[in-house]
Amino acid sequence: MLLRLLDVFDDLRRSLDAARRQSKQSEASEGAFDALSEGIDLVYKKFGDTLQRLGVERIEAVGEPFSEELHEAMMQQPAPDADTPSGTVLAEIQPGYRIGDRILRHSRVIVAQ
Repeated sequence: MLLRLLDVFDDLRRSLDAARRQSKQSEASEGAFDALSEGIDLVYKKFGDTLQRLGVERIEAVGEPFSEELHEAMMQQPAPDADTPSGTVLAEIQPGYRIGDRILRHSRVIVAQ
């Protein structure tokens, strides 16, 4: 059941991201659009708080060493600089979650070559 809820949670996050991008592109935002965006943001925060109370935690990925136990590598890219070691997670495509020691969903990531 939690896996299905995580998909809905991700959809809310993507909706918020799209609304924020749209708001930045539009010079004159309409009040109704802003109100809708704020409403979705409140629902997203409440959803996140509820997942947290249920013991669901997001797996930190970006900047961490790749771990097969936590991450699913979707692709590799050259390291952005000489200070970034090979095997470092560069970006997160989809967040992963755990409850206690149990992985609900692995983080889908891009890893440095």
